Amino acid sequence: MIVPLSSNNFKSDYVRHWAEKYDDPKLPSYHHRKLFDIVPLLEQVADCYTGISNWINGTKIDMSKAARYLPRNEGEPPSAYQARLLRSRWVGFFSQAINGFAGLLTDYEITSDSPKSFVDAIADIDCANTSLTTFLSNADKKGLCDGWCLVLVEYPVKENILSAADEIANSDRPYLCLISRRDVINWSIVGNVLEWIVIRRNVEKPVTEFMSETTEQYWVLRPGSCEVYEIGESGGLGTVELVQSFELRSPSGKLMDKIPAIFYPVSTLNPFELLPPLHDLALSNITHYQEWSDYREVRYKCNVPVPVLKGLLDAPDRLVIGPNTVVTLPPDGDFFYREPSGKAIEATRQAIIDIEKQMLQRSLAFFGGNSHMTATEAELRSAQTVSELTQMARDKESAVKGIINCWTQWTSEEPNGGIKVNTNLIKSPISSDTARMFTDLVVGGIMPTDMYWEIMSSAGIIPKNVELPSVGD
Repeated sequence: MIVPLSSNNFKSDYVRHWAEKYDDPKLPSYHHRKLFDIVPLLEQVADCYTGISNWINGTKIDMSKAARYLPRNEGEPPSAYQARLLRSRWVGFFSQAINGFAGLLTDYEITSDSPKSFVDAIADIDCANTSLTTFLSNADKKGLCDGWCLVLVEYPVKENILSAADEIANSDRPYLCLISRRDVINWSIVGNVLEWIVIRRNVEKPVTEFMSETTEQYWVLRPGSCEVYEIGESGGLGTVELVQSFELRSPSGKLMDKIPAIFYPVSTLNPFELLPPLHDLALSNITHYQEWSDYREVRYKCNVPVPVLKGLLDAPDRLVIGPNTVVTLPPDGDFFYREPSGKAIEATRQAIIDIEKQMLQRSLAFFGGNSHMTATEAELRSAQTVSELTQMARDKESAVKGIINCWTQWTSEEPNGGIKVNTNLIKSPISSDTARMFTDLVVGGIMPTDMYWEIMSSAGIIPKNVELPSVGD
């Protein structure tokens, strides 16, 4: 049974669970209404990325979450429903697509004019032994899953720095911090200027020598300053404690004139209304999960033929069938097996194949080949994906440029350099049919003109020595 997914179901669960703590506009924990509206979609894509382990762990089932994705049928006994949940299978098309897209963007080079301090830090870009490649790959996955994430360029808060000698002795440097979209809980934008932003962060605090507990903190970032709050539990939800306050000032003494953070990988200053870009693929993955469960259940119940005794009025309570047994029948009796015709099972099977085909077209699965597609068909269907990947490569390069700009606010270096993504992995030789497809994308306003010329040139359709038209041509 396929049940339409309604974001209202997710929203009501979210509101019931969080409203008390996050719905008071007088508290720093207050959630912006636009985030409140988008959270149900963010929860859906997060569950689809992680998969069935988000609601089934071994034999333990989170029934509330399981019912969202595989609802209980009307009249279905609870024990049968739980058994069906345990028999059902989740195939991670959504996570495979995201990992595939992100993987194609990991081949890049840092340009030679990048700041020295940034280049020196690429092996440990977040002061937690994470390389720049791994950090950006994680950011790419979050961006593909949620629409965007926040990359915060931080600098250690120093104490007892009284002279230049103290500064040299404490040779700290900037570092990157990856913030999930759902943890950017509030903001204010006035005249295309980000006035302030509130970030939720979890910190571990020791309780005893052998135990710690997680505490939520709310970081209010403004140009030039940061305040850190905690909401007291013992004194009630309205108890607010300012645990830290400091200036965002570079070691050279310059006060930050903007918040050192980048919305990754989007280029807009106001990305808060953007939807998760692959939400449609996540919904298809959920539909596939439900269809596969129905298919598995029908096969489980109907795959064994049922023995039928015809004309035997006094049928035994227990019928033994085998090579060493005999069934006595009246003259007009008969013994045979009945089984389903298979038409309904075949229809469900075909529905699963159709859904998988749609998801393969939306994801990168065409790179692995598909026996049901001709070469031309696979090439044409990949045209839109190639266009998206090329744009993602550009967005990544632009976002890293923004990160370096924030980095050099701390180090006072020239904000030059960045990365160059190797798009040769994305672009393959193009046939005339695919070239026409790209042309249609340009005419339809889906693909930018400059991207079209770049793809045609890299594919060898336009000679390298030909000067490409400008964007306005």
